Amino acid sequence: MRGFVFDLDNTLFDRYGTIRALMMNESEHIIPYLNASYDIERAVCHAIHTESLYICGGWEGVYDALCREHFFNVENMPEYKKFADFVRRCFEKYAVPFPFTVRLLENLKSAGYKLGIITNGDGKLQRRKIELLKFGGFFDEIIVSGEFADKMCGDERNFGHWKPNRIIFDEMARRLDIPANELYYVGDNPLNDVRGCAAAGFVPVWIKSLSPWPYGSCEMPEYSFDNIDGLRELI
Repeated sequence: MRGFVFDLDNTLFDRYGTIRALMMNESEHIIPYLNASYDIERAVCHAIHTESLYICGGWEGVYDALCREHFFNVENMPEYKKFADFVRRCFEKYAVPFPFTVRLLENLKSAGYKLGIITNGDGKLQRRKIELLKFGGFFDEIIVSGEFADKMCGDERNFGHWKPNRIIFDEMARRLDIPANELYYVGDNPLNDVRGCAAAGFVPVWIKSLSPWPYGSCEMPEYSFDNIDGLRELI
């Protein structure tokens, strides 16, 4: 194997830790919209649990679930756009790293592997997360789906150019100049990451999160770890 390609959110950095940090630090802006029975700690736990179950449907899916679960104050419920804009602004300010990410990336580079990132989202937000985390310099190639779609067809929301579609994985293999079957792809999303990369010929590595594995055991990849520190077994 000659390289490792990574997802970003909840793979290279702690998305749940980031949600906790942003909600605690922005609590004065959040509390007016909460169910009156919630304090901020209960709200954090609820939000993380719901996000882990519904994030595969995007923030629309998370928002709809929170509405069904009576997370919001019914007399002051934010519209989806207001909710999504707030989440975006917060993710432009907060990114909590795992303590082992930089050390692992240093070890992979020292061992001679090429490294890449494929992340879904718009370029500004995802690039901002990488800037906050201060590890972009480790990577030979970074592909953000929104940027890629815009370059390919002039529409960053053309989801045919986002994960799990093969075209974005093929592009990474081309840029790294390494056959897909000589690349690990490491991510937490069973559809976008595991199924998507496997269909493109990469060797999938599933990073377990609070989200359950939704497919049959026969589709479980050979390699799975609680976090990316487990990749040391593959070096």
